Amino acid sequence: MSVPSGPEAIKAMRKLMQEGSHSNPWDETWKANITPWDRHGSPQPPLIELFSSKAVSFPSSGKAIVPGCGRGYDALFLASQGYESVGVDISPTAVKAAQEWLEKQPQSEASSRTSFKELDFFAFKPSEAEQFDIAYDYTFFCAITPDLRAAWGEEYSKILRKDGLLICLMFPMEGDRPNGPPFSVSEEAYDKALSPFFDCTYKEVPSKLTEGHEGIEKISVWKRK
Repeated sequence: MSVPSGPEAIKAMRKLMQEGSHSNPWDETWKANITPWDRHGSPQPPLIELFSSKAVSFPSSGKAIVPGCGRGYDALFLASQGYESVGVDISPTAVKAAQEWLEKQPQSEASSRTSFKELDFFAFKPSEAEQFDIAYDYTFFCAITPDLRAAWGEEYSKILRKDGLLICLMFPMEGDRPNGPPFSVSEEAYDKALSPFFDCTYKEVPSKLTEGHEGIEKISVWKRK
């Protein structure tokens, strides 16, 4: 059976979302191998560039979290920067795929600091001791329905400690796709969701863009108040 890609993958994802017969439609996309966001097999270039550029002063150690981690490329990258890194996803199939992918990577300090967990982001209530220093959000904000965006911002304020940093790779900043997925985003949408809890300290168009994301991708960093 052929696996849909490009526009066909988006159509297939939308069909799964709109059927309403699945308790966890994102898990169904993984089971059906309809995962167009997983086409690169490596960390996102803008995230790598952000750390290598030293444009933002990140802590040299601490705990990092990647909600909606998928196969976990970015979680492993953050571990390579010195963090105890956990990727979380609501899809058990995605978490299993991430664990299997990690097992195939060369053993290293970074891989030993990386873990994956099945978790509903909106149900996560960490104690103060469990809060994170760094969070990374990519293809997660755009995957939730717009009515959840205020709760998304508030949840990050609970997950991150005071002065913790949230990295947002903002995508796709184009047009209006009200039925998703993913849903279009805008700088204003991020500002509205995050400004009650965070101050934006950095916002730039990356020079190393993800292929095909020209003109619709920007990276920002937010400090928890």
